[in-house]
Amino acid sequence: MRVDPQAPLHQLADECQKVVSSLEKRSEKREAPQKRTTQEYLRLAATLIKRSFYTPGGLSEVLQATEYSSTFYKRLAAVQYTLLQHHEMLMARLAEKTDAIQSRHLTHQLNLHLSRLTQLHELQKTGFILTRRKRRSKRQALRGLPANWRHDLYLRAGHGKYSLPILVASLTGCRPAELQHGVAVCREIDPVTGEDFIAFCIRGAKVKSGQGQPWRIIKYSVSDPHPLVREICKFAYCSDDVPVQEVKIESAVNFTVEVRRLASNLWPQHRQSVTAYCFRHQWAADIKAFTDGDSVSRGLGHASAKTRRTYGTAGQGGKDGLTPLAIVATNPVRAFTTDPRRQSAPDSIEP
Repeated sequence: MRVDPQAPLHQLADECQKVVSSLEKRSEKREAPQKRTTQEYLRLAATLIKRSFYTPGGLSEVLQATEYSSTFYKRLAAVQYTLLQHHEMLMARLAEKTDAIQSRHLTHQLNLHLSRLTQLHELQKTGFILTRRKRRSKRQALRGLPANWRHDLYLRAGHGKYSLPILVASLTGCRPAELQHGVAVCREIDPVTGEDFIAFCIRGAKVKSGQGQPWRIIKYSVSDPHPLVREICKFAYCSDDVPVQEVKIESAVNFTVEVRRLASNLWPQHRQSVTAYCFRHQWAADIKAFTDGDSVSRGLGHASAKTRRTYGTAGQGGKDGLTPLAIVATNPVRAFTTDPRRQSAPDSIEP
């Protein structure tokens, strides 16, 4: 769509508004992004738009310059959010009184804005056009690791600031972002059996309407002989006066970097990087090896049974895997009807 640069400002604004209305109509069913996401979108879009000035194909070429469809659609969402914010700013300026110089400057900005909006609209219709590169699952990184790799990694961390987060991630499969929130480690006694147990209380990191578990609790018996459980008992019972302790990290990124560094020192010949998400895959594999699938979903913080398919396999769990006493979550897990292994309705809790 080309508009005469000398066209009146309001004609340009109307053309922009038509494209904006079309963009908003295509995405009206989506939830508004969270604050942290919008900040990331603004940073990403600024980089992409700046790059488009020096790219022959402009914004379209910049957004398509990736082998991963997920990256393309993330870029698309980031640019759309940023352009819609910019549109509101331009419309507000249009409502103000302007002199001739300001009017020429605003005309130039509206022409640029219209060009970007048009390219974005075309990209939404055409979608990702390059050959999609098959995404390598992080669970493949577990292949070739020793059965007790989590315990080895914990010991390698020594008494550093990431040793306890590594232990908690191993025992719960929590996300790095959830460790950043803080995971409560509690000593408790079963009122019926009188048995002591350790409970991890985790606040979900990816929670929207109908997506994710706001809270989940994973419990282990104090008498569990697994070496990881023995280590967390030492921490939980280090003080008789403190039944609840919090394990927390400052940066999810730094935690992943440290896990990768420790793993590369331990297994320099391992072909794939061992990251913090490998704890989630190994934990899911352990749970799949001994109990029903919905327990996996609850423990990973998923609201849908479908999502667990991408995490660890029962064969990766092994006979020495973790066996929690109980795994409960805020909401029931939505059934994935084509999954023949689907079990009965899960437990739920009130946070």
